[in-house]
Amino acid sequence: MCEYTITFASKHACPAGTRKSRGWLFVTFVMLTAFCYFGVGTAIKWHKYGLRGAEAVPNIELWRELPGLVRDGVTFSTANAKSGYNMANEKFLKGKLPFIP
Repeated sequence: MCEYTITFASKHACPAGTRKSRGWLFVTFVMLTAFCYFGVGTAIKWHKYGLRGAEAVPNIELWRELPGLVRDGVTFSTANAKSGYNMANEKFLKGKLPFIP
């Protein structure tokens, strides 16, 4: 089995041991924000309203409906993408590409 190593010299690459990139800082920020949102929201609903279990999760109705909302969005986007593809195929390519039902 052959193994190849390719090295590109670039001033744009990060040298080892440097600080985190902006992407990792963003991911860290999002994760910390989500943790605080759920942690503080659950603690408030637990102590203030006495709720336990899943009912203590902040905006539980939204999180329960989210899978259906995502499914609706994907269905809508797929239907419009197919419609746009078929329209462009007929209008600009005179039907050279296969039709997508």
